[in-house]
Amino acid sequence: MNVTRILVPVDFSGCSMAAARAAHAMAERFSASVVLLHVPELPGAVQPDALIHPEPGAPGIPLQEYIEKRSAERFKPYRELFGPLLEKAQVEPSKYTAEVIIRISDEVGADMIVMGTHGRRGIQRLLMGSVTEKVLRQTTRPVLVIRGDDGENAPTSG
Repeated sequence: MNVTRILVPVDFSGCSMAAARAAHAMAERFSASVVLLHVPELPGAVQPDALIHPEPGAPGIPLQEYIEKRSAERFKPYRELFGPLLEKAQVEPSKYTAEVIIRISDEVGADMIVMGTHGRRGIQRLLMGSVTEKVLRQTTRPVLVIRGDDGENAPTSG
């Protein structure tokens, strides 16, 4: 298997950091580059160009701009982890997280997807679904799934 580019979807949780650490080890081993992807879920019928007011009385800014600015801060621990192995970090807001992960893996030509799972079970999984499971079922690319925790490994969020 020749791995030259690894896609790492992140939600900035401890699970994502655990997956990032595993992806880092893989990237070093194969001298591969890494593409980070954050897919913030858009609520309801909200579009990325909708204006939001992050603080009372503040002028409105497009939701997409706000998400990108906030995500840039939250990518910092991942940028530090990957250093020169990081090719890019991108943000793609959507209501369809798994589909975006698969589309971006195709667009960037990822040889592998490395992602975390929260390991939810029972009714919680039934109600929330599993992005990781959807990606596993729908992609043709190899997927390495890392079960992480949401505690001590989580980077601080801005």
